[in-house]
Amino acid sequence: PLHGTAIGLLTGRSLVGLTHAVQGQMIQAERIYRDVLFEAERRGPSCADAGTLAAALLGEVLYELNEAAAALELLESRLPVMEQVSIPDTRLRMMLVLGRARWLTGRPLDAFDYLEQVQDHAERKGLDRMLAYALLEQLQFRLRQGDLAQARDLLGPLETLDARHAAVETGTLAEIRVAAERARIRLWLHTGELDLALVRLDALAALCQERGRARR
Repeated sequence: PLHGTAIGLLTGRSLVGLTHAVQGQMIQAERIYRDVLFEAERRGPSCADAGTLAAALLGEVLYELNEAAAALELLESRLPVMEQVSIPDTRLRMMLVLGRARWLTGRPLDAFDYLEQVQDHAERKGLDRMLAYALLEQLQFRLRQGDLAQARDLLGPLETLDARHAAVETGTLAEIRVAAERARIRLWLHTGELDLALVRLDALAALCQERGRARR
């Protein structure tokens, strides 16, 4: 139960921190996450879920503040607990930050390893939104390496997911269309098809506005 429990209060405080983070107020968010993480660890295993969520969100903030090494130190030690107790969104946030941080610290193979772990987990559990994000992230990394063939290979399963959920306009599965479209646009930018990319960017921006995703 969340109402009136320690885990519920701590989770709620993490979500307050998230409201700061999405507005770019990273220092305020960091303070809240650190307080929640301290309190969750003080309370022990009963609050492991809340602590893992706070750690994942704090890792995002550290990454945004260009503290990739600190994000790695925070999150890698918590992977075993995360794998036992976290909800899919927490797992996704944590693994994306780990992949990006490893990339920034010059360890691309480790970055791909984290993303492939997300992909494997998503495929086993049938978590299509998580799978879409893992594929998009890998595609973007492949383009940074100049590996167009591998990037195009990753677009195939993304487009399959997009077709599977084409009729979905609300909820988390609606994000798959956005992920697939972002992947296409990235490829067109890479291959110099700028007019096509611009048209689709305008359409994607309008779609995100329509769905209340103004920040994206």
